[in-house]
Amino acid sequence: MRYIIDRSEGEYWVLEDSKRNMHSLPKTELPPDCREGDVLQQTDGKFFRDPDETARRKAELAEKQEKLRKRAEKD
Repeated sequence: MRYIIDRSEGEYWVLEDSKRNMHSLPKTELPPDCREGDVLQQTDGKFFRDPDETARRKAELAEKQEKLRKRAEKD
């Protein structure tokens, strides 16, 4: 299953799954180099960062933001 790190809350990461459900997990259960916005894959009960999917998703979001900025400039 795939998750996205939504935010940090103290000693927990809040993850969003593909169905938009939120899950709180202790930071100790995830890779130590995790950051908000990272995409994680869960395999056999362990979490792994997916740097390619994280980069793709961040590029997609940056493109959407740029389109919105350009639209706002026109108004």
